Amino acid sequence: MFTRIAALAACLGLLVLVAPATAATDLGTVNLSWSPGPDTPQVAQAMDKGLWAQRGVTVHTSSTPTGREALEALIGGQVDYALMAELPPVIGAMQHRDFRIIALLSRYSGERIIATSALDLSSLKSLAGRKIGTILGTSNDYQTFAVLRSAGVNATVVNAGPADLVPALARGDIDAACMFPQFYPQAKKVLGDRYRERRTPEYVGTFLLVATTAELTNHPARVRAMLSGLLAANQLVMQDPARSAAVVSKAMGGLSAPADIQALWADYHFGIVLDRPLIQLLDEEGHWVHDSGFVKGPEPDAGLFSSYVDASFLAAVAPHSVQLK
Repeated sequence: MFTRIAALAACLGLLVLVAPATAATDLGTVNLSWSPGPDTPQVAQAMDKGLWAQRGVTVHTSSTPTGREALEALIGGQVDYALMAELPPVIGAMQHRDFRIIALLSRYSGERIIATSALDLSSLKSLAGRKIGTILGTSNDYQTFAVLRSAGVNATVVNAGPADLVPALARGDIDAACMFPQFYPQAKKVLGDRYRERRTPEYVGTFLLVATTAELTNHPARVRAMLSGLLAANQLVMQDPARSAAVVSKAMGGLSAPADIQALWADYHFGIVLDRPLIQLLDEEGHWVHDSGFVKGPEPDAGLFSSYVDASFLAAVAPHSVQLK
């Protein structure tokens, strides 16, 4: 199991590998789809400290509400790289879209289902027949499925935008919600004494860096520089979480306070890696996607998702971070 200690040890062992050259070659400009939040603080640090610029890469960022839209922007050529949870790439792979996963930045084991005091979350059986809000086509969609499967109950799943779930809960339009972690503090503030939560260990989310195949083919040195910058940023996150939380809060426009972000990080495991558990999660979600009928066609074969993971670039700059066997 990947842990913070393992991540730190790996980072410290890679200090020489991730250090930028004294005079960086101009590697050009890339467009990155990234929604600032606690999931990928390495990106906030890389932007704030100019770690990509030090390596000769100019990075322009844009934001999308969900990873589903980020992948669409990537496939459509609007961006060269995108950050997202794992479900959109699963669906994209099953549709045989043109992209590759090149790094995993974090895992989150603190996923929760949020409700008001009108719903007793002491037992997940209480979800039977209720309206559960989530964001269809995202990792929270799979989280909702995993929770209901574990409880052995059926419920009405209601699709909503990420920013709409907390207001919907407050109005009573839905009974519970599976939402992005950065909205937990807002839900707690808005619902006040009515706030209720239950952790859902049935699902551990991952956050991935995805790139176009054109970028990987035409600019391999730039891809390595992007990963090198993230490795250096990961060191900063590990070494000074308080300052890193402040950087993330700033990138989020103050939506979450640094203290709230640090509290969330108790359930995150940061590190720039590619490993076997990722492939296993992609495969599991792929079979759920198929069984649910979200993507028509044959059941995904055993090698589909591993073929969408390109470890060659990460292996070139941090070989110990790749453990796919």
